[in-house]
Amino acid sequence: MIAHLQILNDVFQDEVAAPIIRNAVSTVRRTQDRVRQSSSFTEGPHGPLRETILEKLMERDKQGAIAEVHRALDQGLPLDELYLDALQPVLYRIGYLWHKGELTVGREHYVTAAIQGIISGWYARHSRLLGRSAQWCPLVRILFKGF
Repeated sequence: MIAHLQILNDVFQDEVAAPIIRNAVSTVRRTQDRVRQSSSFTEGPHGPLRETILEKLMERDKQGAIAEVHRALDQGLPLDELYLDALQPVLYRIGYLWHKGELTVGREHYVTAAIQGIISGWYARHSRLLGRSAQWCPLVRILFKGF
């Protein structure tokens, strides 16, 4: 975000815009310093899975991340647990890394889209395993929880 604001500052080098942009950069830097990421990302029974999925996606190895997800499902990890305890924390971590300026917008978008693709792939996988009428039940409960 700071890089984008600095580009704006370079483009709008007038007396009106420059102080506003400098103030925005200063505000973003202050908030970056205040945001703390939970250390629990690597903890718990799914910490290694989270780390592996994140690592694969950061290396742009979507197929490797998909293989890890399928391996977890094949080993009996319930779909809702996979989503809530593995994929959702990876998405939070990606947002955190972007916010801290450690990740480009493009990389954040890639990882987010890759995870969305993984979730979309569940339809084909689970329709074969569970049959047509049941495949979305766990997914619907997860995705619409709280609505």
